[in-house]
Amino acid sequence: MKTMKKIMAVMVLGLVLAGCSNTDDSGKKTEDTKAKTEQTTKAKDNNEETVTIKLLVDDKEKANKKVSFEEGQTLGEVMNENFEVADDNGMISSIDGNEQNVDENKYWLFDVNGEAATVSAGDLELKAGDEVVWKLNKLEMK
Repeated sequence: MKTMKKIMAVMVLGLVLAGCSNTDDSGKKTEDTKAKTEQTTKAKDNNEETVTIKLLVDDKEKANKKVSFEEGQTLGEVMNENFEVADDNGMISSIDGNEQNVDENKYWLFDVNGEAATVSAGDLELKAGDEVVWKLNKLEMK
């Protein structure tokens, strides 16, 4: 009877562990899981943290990246390392080929953790887990 209980316990444990795995139907790790694991491992190995950066152009998502950074780095530095960025007097004017247009009143602005930024990207020191959302939209003048 004790042997039967042990066998049942092992079977239940096996099912629980199988249900928690990051594999597809063929038993292979999914590509998304592999990428996240490699990114997290890289960050830990290099004493780096991660931040999520999203780009929205006219409210359409153009990029969504989880990137590594080192303590003390600014958003401006991280943007230059991970995107094709151009600036005009310290203000970002183009990201990955998506340019501001003064004539159309379209500018790049960003939020950090759901709050509008109160400093420039060059002055914003990132913290682990931050979510930065860049938006290129037409500003409505009142």
